[in-house]
Amino acid sequence: LNEWEMLADGTTVTFYDEPRPPSGDLFAYNQGRIEAHLSEDRDRFLADGNLPIDFTGYEQYLSELPHGYITFDGTEIWDETASDLNKALSRKDQEVLLRNGLNHPICDLVPEFASESDAPLFGKLPDGTWLAWTPKVQLETNGPSINDVPGDMTSNVLSDGGGEWSVKTGEKLKCSNVARSFSNEGTCFLSTENTTCPSAEVNSADASAGVVVCGSVGEIANDPSMHETFAIETEEAGSVFRDVIANHKNTVWTEIALFQPDQLRQRMAWAIAQIVTTVPENIDADDQAELYVNFYDMLVRNAFGNYRDILLEASFSPLMGEHLTYRGSKSHAYEYHDKDKRLSRADENYAREIMQLFTIGLVV
Repeated sequence: LNEWEMLADGTTVTFYDEPRPPSGDLFAYNQGRIEAHLSEDRDRFLADGNLPIDFTGYEQYLSELPHGYITFDGTEIWDETASDLNKALSRKDQEVLLRNGLNHPICDLVPEFASESDAPLFGKLPDGTWLAWTPKVQLETNGPSINDVPGDMTSNVLSDGGGEWSVKTGEKLKCSNVARSFSNEGTCFLSTENTTCPSAEVNSADASAGVVVCGSVGEIANDPSMHETFAIETEEAGSVFRDVIANHKNTVWTEIALFQPDQLRQRMAWAIAQIVTTVPENIDADDQAELYVNFYDMLVRNAFGNYRDILLEASFSPLMGEHLTYRGSKSHAYEYHDKDKRLSRADENYAREIMQLFTIGLVV
């Protein structure tokens, strides 16, 4: 703040939003950032990440919160949380993890499911340091990993398609019953549980005999103790500003490509990615990180497999459909019969490119 020459002594500065974590950009706000609101509707960003807070002398105001605040006794075990990549980007002591859990009466007052509108929860360490509790997103495993054998394809799929948690959260958490397709049919089975989410093929009124539940390959649980990498967007807000969401796919890819132990598989996938390509500039989804990493996961999964399988999955990818323009394409017969005898031709761009770029090339 002292570097802002426009501030006079006594200027009121309000921090009305939570600190934002590093977002994968090495050059802009790589320590994270916090938004400061000045007078006359002026806003500025501080590139200081998670600033320290000090409520000493103001504890009476924290006591008025629905759950008060926590006073730690020094027996807790704290670890820093940072991924291998972000250790070089994040300042130390900005985020810590309570390893041995917490047994405190205040825990009974905290809602079972955290919401963005919940009152904040603060705690004070014996040395006078203040902490703010940050809820973490916990993703569940809902399908096999790429290392599971074919016979175990259904063992990690949620038996009710995520229905139990959808009910418990008042449907704020959506069902995770994935639509059945050629790529995940090996994960599907018939569920007769009362809480099973309806699938795209069976609505809830017709589910008395059971519902087909499917997962998706690679949909595995996250580690909440790791540094946040994906932006989590909800109906209320996102976890970071949208102008940096596009960096996340680069961060995720770099983390995996550099630090995973299966380096031969990673290098094979990278080589295939130079052949079966998608160009972000041609796709109107630059901030949809999961679409891109899902496509790359397919290359990793099939790195030692059959090239025909790669072409099949790539052909059904929405990224490829957008990139090579066949998404939304309709046949001549469909347009003629359904559009009042309109004459048109189906988009043949991908038919050409799959031969020219992905397989036989220009010269036979």
